[in-house]
Amino acid sequence: KKIVNEYQAAWNVGDESEDESLQDGDNEDIGSDFENMDEDEEENTKLLREWRQKRLEEKDEVMFPDEVEVPLDSLARDRFIKYRGLKSFRTSPWHPKESLPQEYAYIHQLDNVHSLQKSLFEVANEKEDAWLASLAPGSKVNQNTNGMELDENVQASSKLVPGYPDTVCPGSYVALYLQNVPTQVFKTLREHKLPIVLCSLLEHEQKLTVVNCNVQRLSTYEKPVKSRELLTLHCGFWRRAVRPTFSENNLNCDKHKLDRYLQPGRWTVASVYGPVTFGTNVPAMFFDSENELVAAGSLLDLNPDRIVLKKAVLTGYPFRNKKRNAVVRFMFHSPEDIKWFKPVELWTKYGLSGRIVDTLGTHGLFKANFDRIVKNNDTVCMSLYKRVFPKPVNEFESLRNEL
Repeated sequence: KKIVNEYQAAWNVGDESEDESLQDGDNEDIGSDFENMDEDEEENTKLLREWRQKRLEEKDEVMFPDEVEVPLDSLARDRFIKYRGLKSFRTSPWHPKESLPQEYAYIHQLDNVHSLQKSLFEVANEKEDAWLASLAPGSKVNQNTNGMELDENVQASSKLVPGYPDTVCPGSYVALYLQNVPTQVFKTLREHKLPIVLCSLLEHEQKLTVVNCNVQRLSTYEKPVKSRELLTLHCGFWRRAVRPTFSENNLNCDKHKLDRYLQPGRWTVASVYGPVTFGTNVPAMFFDSENELVAAGSLLDLNPDRIVLKKAVLTGYPFRNKKRNAVVRFMFHSPEDIKWFKPVELWTKYGLSGRIVDTLGTHGLFKANFDRIVKNNDTVCMSLYKRVFPKPVNEFESLRNEL
């Protein structure tokens, strides 16, 4: 039993049993709150660990760009079977139609986008001029419609642009019927009372292609954005989920290096699968899963032949130097890999260039010859490249089912 003095008893009003029951109830509530707090702490710790890992990878990409290591339990020729070496990144040839993915069988490539866009805009201007001419006081349409009651066929024809039976005059009310609408989409529209926005398309704008957008990451966005991460692209009037491939924009070269992360402070080209979009200075904005703006820019071009290369740099260290010759270790782990990559040129971080001469032993050591004297604190590198493409989300499921 709880012992109280006279002063405490004067302030206690009611039965002590009630106080004890209340204390027991409070203890139960506190216990349940602690359990919820533990669950929340575990989830927050997991999210924090993932976020820190992404930040660490992003920081490593800035400090040691494109550097990778060959696993000890696998061969380098198997790990980098799709990679190749280039004598010069700017001048070495790379055919744009080589080793294309399966998705390229369903997309369209426009030969001359600018001339096609110009011709389509000219047709649209001709339709607009024909509609404006029909509104003139002396036009035949006005003469037939003034002062008489028209039947349904005449009324329907009066809503069409003269000379263009597939074009409706602006300001006309039309009835549209949507087919094959998913039930879930219809329920979502009714529950949230969302409007349905319709937009007319020019010719070819219903076809899929590779859309390249020139964007810049917002300085206020602090989360790491990895290449091929699921984002939402709002370009022009359409909005869809995409997995963009980020790359540099080289003006004097037909090849562009992949950016593993969307870096702040500079312009980056994002390549996605999307519908053909005509226009100049079409805005493009990327949003994350929380509908927060990540990057903004404009439409660059519609070019499936844009060559985006992923670079992998294998590194080794010289430990026996004699003038221009050196023995390099830690780049490979087997003599078979050394013979496989022997034709690829070497370079160092101090600006030397060289080549593999021969293998040494069975642990991945090899002799190398360089154009100048090699220092012990230098790093020997080998650059390998492979072409990468945008990653699809759900763009080609319906097309595959049709075929």
